[in-house]
Amino acid sequence: MTIKKFFKSLSYMFSQFSVKTKIIWITLIILFGLYIIGKISVPPYDSSKFSSDSPSTSPKVEKPKKTDNSIMAWAMSHEFVRPMLKAPSTAKFGPFEESSVTPLGDEKYRIVAYVDSQNSFGAMLRTYYTCELKYQTDTEKWQMLKINFQK
Repeated sequence: MTIKKFFKSLSYMFSQFSVKTKIIWITLIILFGLYIIGKISVPPYDSSKFSSDSPSTSPKVEKPKKTDNSIMAWAMSHEFVRPMLKAPSTAKFGPFEESSVTPLGDEKYRIVAYVDSQNSFGAMLRTYYTCELKYQTDTEKWQMLKINFQK
């Protein structure tokens, strides 16, 4: 059987199929073609490249760098200041960009910022504060060391 006769008989057989069957066959042929292309183009998996026995190919694990907790210190200052206000629910703290956070070393931070809140007469007042906080790495909690309010 020559190739010409093969394709002629294949064409005749294919013409006898319903539209639904043709769609299924075409889909299968396309999927099979994609499978073959994938097998040809993707190199085989070489597990020796990822072996834990060879130290030269194992990835280096870096120790985590000490992070700057300035933004967290600023946010935590709100939690220490809020309960000291006459009307804590009315507190509106200034944005981080308008505050000053100074790392003092040893996980200590000095925060200078402001808060707008109501006084006992209901008037909104802006109060500036300076506080020093320390992050306790062993307990993962913040501690207030000092706080000072200025009108």
